[in-house]
Amino acid sequence: MATRLLRSCVALVSVLVWPAILLTVFPFAVLAFSPMIALGLCSSDSAVGIPPALLAWRRLPYLIPTMLFVDLPIAVLFFLVIALFELLFLRNPLILAVYSRCHASRLPYRQLTSPDAESGLHARERSRANSNDGARYHEHASIWAALEGDGDMVRPGDVRLISLNWLLALAERGGVLPRRQDLPEEAFLSSAQLRRIEQSARLGFNSAGSGEAFERFIKEPSPSSFLGFFMGFFGRKRNPDGLLPIVSVSYCWLEAAHPDREGRQLQLLCRKLRGLYGGRGLLGACREYGFSDMGVFLDWCSGYQKDPAQWREWMSAAVEAAAVKIQALLRGRLSRGNSLLDLPRRDSHTARHQYEALPDGALTLRGSGELREMEGGERMVAERRAYEESRSGEEKAAFGRMLENTMDLWYTHASVTVVLLTQLPDELPAGFDRSRTYDARGWTTFERCSAELGAKPACLGFAKWKLVIDVASDDGGAQRRLPATPERMAKLLAACRFTNGADSSTVLTLYEKTAKAVLGTVEKLDYRGLPIVRGDAWTSPALLAEALNYCESLRYLGLGGARLDDEGVAELAAGLEDGALPALESLIVASNRYGARGVGALCGVFHRGVAPTLQTLAVGFTPIGDEGAAALATALATGKPSHALVLTFCDVGDEGAMAVAAALPAAGQGFRVTAMWNPIGLTGQAALLEALETKHGPQLGHALAVMQVSLLPMSTSLVRAWGRGWRRVEESGRVIII
Repeated sequence: MATRLLRSCVALVSVLVWPAILLTVFPFAVLAFSPMIALGLCSSDSAVGIPPALLAWRRLPYLIPTMLFVDLPIAVLFFLVIALFELLFLRNPLILAVYSRCHASRLPYRQLTSPDAESGLHARERSRANSNDGARYHEHASIWAALEGDGDMVRPGDVRLISLNWLLALAERGGVLPRRQDLPEEAFLSSAQLRRIEQSARLGFNSAGSGEAFERFIKEPSPSSFLGFFMGFFGRKRNPDGLLPIVSVSYCWLEAAHPDREGRQLQLLCRKLRGLYGGRGLLGACREYGFSDMGVFLDWCSGYQKDPAQWREWMSAAVEAAAVKIQALLRGRLSRGNSLLDLPRRDSHTARHQYEALPDGALTLRGSGELREMEGGERMVAERRAYEESRSGEEKAAFGRMLENTMDLWYTHASVTVVLLTQLPDELPAGFDRSRTYDARGWTTFERCSAELGAKPACLGFAKWKLVIDVASDDGGAQRRLPATPERMAKLLAACRFTNGADSSTVLTLYEKTAKAVLGTVEKLDYRGLPIVRGDAWTSPALLAEALNYCESLRYLGLGGARLDDEGVAELAAGLEDGALPALESLIVASNRYGARGVGALCGVFHRGVAPTLQTLAVGFTPIGDEGAAALATALATGKPSHALVLTFCDVGDEGAMAVAAALPAAGQGFRVTAMWNPIGLTGQAALLEALETKHGPQLGHALAVMQVSLLPMSTSLVRAWGRGWRRVEESGRVIII
């Protein structure tokens, strides 16, 4: 009697609450959801991303008529005719009637039981990365310590940043960048100035808070959690993206003694930066965020350098001769007894780009005695000494500290913007080898791969620029790539041209330390919209698995709209080591293209101890059907995921819903399933409601979790179109309001 009374109260509250919810979200639905339905109605299952022609309709003159004559009619049709009529007046009574019938006679489905926990594979022991090393790439304190000194590894003034305003003005005057020692004081921004610029950031939309509210709604769908998610759109915070007013520039040195003697690279860089983002430029976008200026890390200007005036042409010939010998050594054509192996470690000019064009490796091949025996030897010895001594001992030591203790920060840190100058100027110095492009050099490879390790968020909420900018790209964003592991970096560096063989080992050691610290401690990776397709040189499922095997602390992995098909999921699953992802809690593989076979491959990794702590698995907006739902039900019986399964827009019917319902008793104690917007009939809905009520007791959230539209002829088609349109938006890596 009490149960029937409680159920009646829940039904009454549902009838009263739903109109309020629908009226609250109706404007949001008109702007956000109905365009996706329109997009789905006019596209096929094989279509990818948002059509460029459709994006052009976002212009204001077309926005208002599009909303009035396209979005609004669809929203009215879908949310009033279907939602209000079917959900409020037709569905709830029918569900309750079928539910009562099922409760009396019991539906003939088989309950799955959980196997003995000791019988499964245990996650293999892994050495956890030091969390302090990982925090170095996220906390602002590490950047301030690199500028102000930390009392141990770095001293104040080892690194200085120049003003972006000053840099742009210099380029406009046609100037050439001097080395750090020759720069005027007004060219620099002190750490105190940078701190004031950081504190001047504006209030903006808190996307991180909104994302956390959405995750709570996914885990526990209820009117309160949905209201929290909706209210998250109104949250505001100062410096909401947590950025630092700092830009690091990755570029090629054009000569051994000077990276840009004629100023052509400076002109190219600044012209590109000014043309970004619709002509506002990078500096204009930063000012909209509240940053009046940005500090720029350029190795030539930020660290102490040798005097290029002391460089002589004979040194270039020695460099080229040494390069041939060292490359041969690297390729195994010289024996280990060769004297080249005894080269002293580079103690001079670069660690950074002179790695590409370093004279010192060549100059140390011969001692002073050997040089004196050559024609003009005495002069050469004197010239070499003058070049070496053009930087004081303290300046040399400061450069070494910058290289060893801060170089990784400027490109890897989560709050620092990285600009990639992947282009070369049209006019190059005489004798320049044009095969030495940006991608063919070791240090630029290190810098770009460091920026892509995963510390930086893929998307910013309030800021209108990208954290990794390739100035060759029209939209101001670098092509996204998956993290390169130390093993992959070793292969990449083997194909790069190195002047000094010791540099190859140096950069690989530095990258290995950086990669293990970042990948080993990163807690969230979001590759939404990144095409992860087999055979791609930078974004294949195999490369993703290789990187994930390092992610010992990863809690959230987002692969929405990644175009993963059945074969792609199988390749990803095969590449994961036993016991990989030991801390993973949320796996989002929604809006993809795999089916039941892909789901089976995904669930198969759980038997190998992969993701032993998985709580939430989201496969929504993916056409897995009843067969895929049955595969997920089998995984639920093993306790994976333990907290929530999201099956929205998955084309699941009664058979799949009943399989999931049968597995719920064996799932984790707090487990919930969200299966709304599927063609599940009354029988399947009743089974899910009964299983949820048995596990958690009668709650309004259960009705929300199994809400369907399948009785009217048009409803299923509209829901499928909505799911197809949503997937296309996710594949574009953006959310649009048409």
